[in-house]
Amino acid sequence: MSKEIFEKLKELIRDYSGNSDLQISEDSSLINDLQLSSLDVISLIGMIEDNFDIEVDDENIAGIVTVKDVIDYIISKQEEKKA
Repeated sequence: MSKEIFEKLKELIRDYSGNSDLQISEDSSLINDLQLSSLDVISLIGMIEDNFDIEVDDENIAGIVTVKDVIDYIISKQEEKKA
């Protein structure tokens, strides 16, 4: 499941950044490696919420630093829905 999420997330980030050649790994920092501003991260989170049908709690946004953090958060929210 996380591979599917990672692939979809890479597509979202590339679409958002307008750079289809952007190199993205799970360890990529959204701000330092992918050159997103804090406002970009907020906008991207909105896209993630829409595409993955989840809601990111405001207090959790600060803990989302890397692509892996986003994947882990999406998985945890999807598991909460199943429970």
